[in-house]
Amino acid sequence: MTDAILTTGSAMTAPTQKASRLVHIDGARGYLLIAMFIAHFNFTHWTPVIRFHHGNFSPVWDGEFFVLLSGFVCALSYLRPFSKGGMVACELAVLKRLRWVYLYQIIVALSMLYLFVSAWPMRLDSQYVPDLETPLFLQSLQVFTFAKQPLYLGILILYMMLMLFIPVGFWFLETKRTRLFFGILAACWLVAAARLDQAVLGWIFAHVFDTRPFLSLTGIFNPLSYAVIFYGGFYLGYRYKTEGWDYFKSSILPASYPVFYAALAITVAFAAAEAGRGMLGSPEWLIEPKRRNVSGIGLISLAAISYVFYFLLNREDLPRPLKWARAVVDSVLRFPPLVTVGRNSLFVYSGHVVAVFMASYFILSNGFEDNRIAVMVVQICALAVLLGAASLKKRYLPALP
Repeated sequence: MTDAILTTGSAMTAPTQKASRLVHIDGARGYLLIAMFIAHFNFTHWTPVIRFHHGNFSPVWDGEFFVLLSGFVCALSYLRPFSKGGMVACELAVLKRLRWVYLYQIIVALSMLYLFVSAWPMRLDSQYVPDLETPLFLQSLQVFTFAKQPLYLGILILYMMLMLFIPVGFWFLETKRTRLFFGILAACWLVAAARLDQAVLGWIFAHVFDTRPFLSLTGIFNPLSYAVIFYGGFYLGYRYKTEGWDYFKSSILPASYPVFYAALAITVAFAAAEAGRGMLGSPEWLIEPKRRNVSGIGLISLAAISYVFYFLLNREDLPRPLKWARAVVDSVLRFPPLVTVGRNSLFVYSGHVVAVFMASYFILSNGFEDNRIAVMVVQICALAVLLGAASLKKRYLPALP
C-alpha cells in the first residue's frame, strides 16, 4: 500500500489530461476505502445503507478493486529506484514503505486487542470472541508476529506479502520475460484454487512444527490468489509508466466499443443474478465466491467492471447517454474528500478499523443496538470523524503515510 504522489495538480483544477486520469485513481481508492468502512460497519451493526453497496451487485467487493489499483500505483512508485539502483535499491525502498505498514498494523492491532478484552462481554462484533484465557501480555507479543490479528485489517498483511516481490516483478518485465511473469501468476492462482498451499502448510503444521501460535503470515486473503490481481495492475502500471499514455491507450488497453459492451453485459448479468437471487435461483458460487481465494468468476467480474469505468473515462467519442454517465463518474472520482482519502490510504485504512469498533463500543454501551436510526446516526458521525481525521492528517502531518 503506497501513497505515491500521482498528480501534478489538485483534484479541483486537474490542469492536464494526464493529471486528471491519475486523480481518478486517487478518487477511486478513496471511494473504495469509504465503501470498506460502510461494509465493515454493517457487518457489525446492520443499517439499510448496505443495500446500496456495490458489493451487492457483483461477485467482488472493495478489496479486489483496491488491490488492483494498488498494484498499478506501486509500479509508478517503485520503478525509479529500480531503474537507478536495481533490485537491491528497489527492495530497500519497498522495505522502507513496509515498515510504516507494519507500524500501523501493530498500533491498530494492539488497540483493538485491548478494546475487545476490556469491552467483554459486550461483544463488539458477532464474529469475534476475545481470548480471555491467554495472558494479555502474551497476546500483545503475538501481535508483533501476526499470530494475533484484528478483524478487518487483513489486507495490510496481504500487502506486506505481495509488495516484497515488487523488485522481482520489475526484473521480469525489464528483461522482457513477460510470459514467464504471467505464467508464474497463473501458477500461483492455480495452486491457491486447488488448495495445494493449504495442504502443504497443513502437513508442515501437523508433522514438522506448528508456527501459528508464534508466527502467522496468512490472513483472510490468500497472497498466492491475490497476486494475480495485484501484479496484473502492476503490469498495467509498468506499461503506462514506460510506454506513455498514447501507446498505452492505443495498444496496451484500448478503449474499444465491442469490449465495453461485452464488459457491460457481464456486469449487468452479475448484477441481475445478485438482485434476483430468490426468483432466479442464482447459485452461491455465482454471486458470492469465497474471498480467501479469488475465483474465476471474481476475476471476470473484476475485469469487466474495471473496464467499464476505464472506457467511460478515457473514450472521447461517447454518445450522449454515456457522456452523462462519464460526467457522473468523473465528478464522483474527482470529489476532493475522496481524493484526500485516496492519497492517505494507509492512514485511512488503518483508522477505519478503529472507527468501526469505537462506534460499536458507543452503540452497545448506550444500548442503541436495536435502534436502527441511532445506529445510522453513529455510522454517519463515525464516517465524518474518519474523513475529518484524514483531512487533518494531510494538513498537519503530510509526511506521515
